[in-house]
Amino acid sequence: MFESVEAVAGDGVPAGLWCLSNEALSNEALLDELGAAGVELSRVQARWWGLLAEAERRGAAMEVHEVSTSGLLTSGNSHTARAARAEVRLATELRAVPEVARALASGGLSTDQARGIVQGLSVLPADVPDADRRAAAAHLVELAAEHGPDELRRLAHHVVAVLSPDTVEEADRAAVERADRLASRDRYLSWTRDGDHGLVVRGSLPAVAGEQLVEVLSAISARARAAVAVSGERLSRAQANADALGVLVEHALSCGVAPVHGADRPRVVVTVDHDVLVGRVAGTGLLVGSGVPLTAEQARLVACDAGVLPVVMGGGSVPLDVGRERRLFTGTQRAFLVVRDQGCVPGL
Repeated sequence: MFESVEAVAGDGVPAGLWCLSNEALSNEALLDELGAAGVELSRVQARWWGLLAEAERRGAAMEVHEVSTSGLLTSGNSHTARAARAEVRLATELRAVPEVARALASGGLSTDQARGIVQGLSVLPADVPDADRRAAAAHLVELAAEHGPDELRRLAHHVVAVLSPDTVEEADRAAVERADRLASRDRYLSWTRDGDHGLVVRGSLPAVAGEQLVEVLSAISARARAAVAVSGERLSRAQANADALGVLVEHALSCGVAPVHGADRPRVVVTVDHDVLVGRVAGTGLLVGSGVPLTAEQARLVACDAGVLPVVMGGGSVPLDVGRERRLFTGTQRAFLVVRDQGCVPGL
């Protein structure tokens, strides 16, 4: 198949690119080629890991170039330091289970399946007999025809539990603690304006905090969806979840549990003409913090559950009669300043 494709492709044109752009292969033939390339990839990967493990065993990179094996990979700019160390470690572990290496070299395993088996068995202690280790690897290779990489990793975990119960218990504890540390370290929450009057929220939470948030949002959204369904309308799960998050925010503000920020409780400041607010004339409002315009209806909804602060504007749109109740500005005065200055003003 490869030879015939090369012949059709012509001089100087890579066959794979030619096939993709000119559809020389039928869909069935294309999938056959894809499967054949996957087998070839497994064989090449097995050779790569075998050579890498041998180079590590000999210390060849140190002797020739005075760098470690992983350092040799990073020096060629093909690997990050972390990826290089992982490759060397996996190659060394694969060397200890030749049954997996042979299956990979013959194309009987994918590279991900081989990783799953090797990484799953890597926690076995050194005192486990080599015969038991190799028998476990051979059994997992047989199961590869019916199981994917993740399933093979779980099956390998079960094998370790049988061969060395204490080891798997300790490995599980360490894995859970490591995962928790990473989740706590990598936690974040960010938001950006989507350019269409919306807010895009992204984040990652540790397991417990994340589960608590999911449970609360799920309860609120399920109730909302059920209420909407009674009226014959439809509310998607994603929409209900978004609404539920808004309910949590409103609850925090209405119950006074939100902390003081900038000498005042968190508040959303909206500017709107009084006649627009009361519906005498058509118009819009404005979210002061983001500059996003609001419909008159949205402004009225905010006003229904908010403190309405009338501001009398003088010449140059300067708020008048702010007052001097105390030396530092009050929360109300701060709101006036935000309306006037749209943020911080240097020198004040």
